[in-house]
Amino acid sequence: MGETTIEWTEKSWNPIAAYYEGKRGWMCSKPSAGCKNCYSERMNVRLGNGLRYTPENVAKVDWQLVNLDEPGKWRKPALCFVESMGDLFHEGLPDELIERVWLQMLEYPQHTFQVLTKRAARMRELVARFTKNATRSADHVWLGVSVENQEQADKRIPELLKVPARVCFLSCEPLLGPVNLGFSLARIDWVIAGGESGPGARPMHPD
Repeated sequence: MGETTIEWTEKSWNPIAAYYEGKRGWMCSKPSAGCKNCYSERMNVRLGNGLRYTPENVAKVDWQLVNLDEPGKWRKPALCFVESMGDLFHEGLPDELIERVWLQMLEYPQHTFQVLTKRAARMRELVARFTKNATRSADHVWLGVSVENQEQADKRIPELLKVPARVCFLSCEPLLGPVNLGFSLARIDWVIAGGESGPGARPMHPD
């Protein structure tokens, strides 16, 4: 997708497509409260394969790799949000597709890849496997988890802290309630915080 208006990155790259009845789009599902008003789902219904992000629809799509060489076309080093329209570690994605994307990121050490997931346990498991016998550095791949409330902070952050990544980050967006990060801040490199946007956006109280 290239250029993006997301404030904390410079480019977005979606190397996984979800095809349904000949239409190319994206796919995900909603594991927690932060996903209620998913911007990607709205876009997929309107411009993609037409499906809403439900477990039933995940089973209907044909996953395919696309745009794998796109980062190689960028002339300047860039911050890049990976799989902004879905979740690279979604449980419906085959391991081999995820590994192919991971290996592709290692081909472009001039860029910084920002991988954000709500599937923290699967990320921990797969990244440990990918890096066990790696011959190339993954220091330019930043790994993060979404934390919209204390419940998800308690579930996802401990998994993130077990991941062998040079940079670990949190996206507290949409922030739906107070979150105490005290137990993890010594090992977290970056925290993004923000509210929800779009139709039906839920309020974020600054206090």
